[in-house]
Amino acid sequence: RWPSIHAVDANTILIGYDYEQTGPTWDTSVYETRFAKSVDGGNSWAITRVDVNNDAAGVTSMDVIGSNNIFVAYAGDRGKGLKFAKSIDSGANWQIQTLYATDDYWSISLDAIDANTTFIAAHDILSPQKVDFAKSTNGGQTWTKEIIVSEGTQGHSASLSAPNQNKIFVSFLNFMSSGDFLKMAVYG
Repeated sequence: RWPSIHAVDANTILIGYDYEQTGPTWDTSVYETRFAKSVDGGNSWAITRVDVNNDAAGVTSMDVIGSNNIFVAYAGDRGKGLKFAKSIDSGANWQIQTLYATDDYWSISLDAIDANTTFIAAHDILSPQKVDFAKSTNGGQTWTKEIIVSEGTQGHSASLSAPNQNKIFVSFLNFMSSGDFLKMAVYG
């Protein structure tokens, strides 16, 4: 579910996705964030688990710098927040962080400018619904976090694009506004 794909070149393809090990009901299923890598144009795949603690509930966003630096943002399992995973060895090993510990995310967008600078926008579906923003300029060691919008937001589909570290565009849907539901915030 919720895959995110990046082609390094015609042969190297990387996919981050949520895998559901079905339980008797949706709320007892076990979810895990997985990483798939093909080096032969998609003919064969090596699949690993990003979060070995099965602490994922989908909504994956991924970006890659070169072929070694891989960044994945994903929703923690049932109200366990926004997670960030980083690999500096092409997905062989992962460093996991929790950016927001208790929220529940439905839409996540990640954009990495370089190996040190990463931006994440995520729509929190818990009450009050809000769009969170996080940025790191030191490879994910520390994060600056803020709420983009919090009052009167009912929607989802946060999307982020950063052409450079000084200009970041975030769009999201807001079903509470009249007229045009698409909103945008600009940083920089």
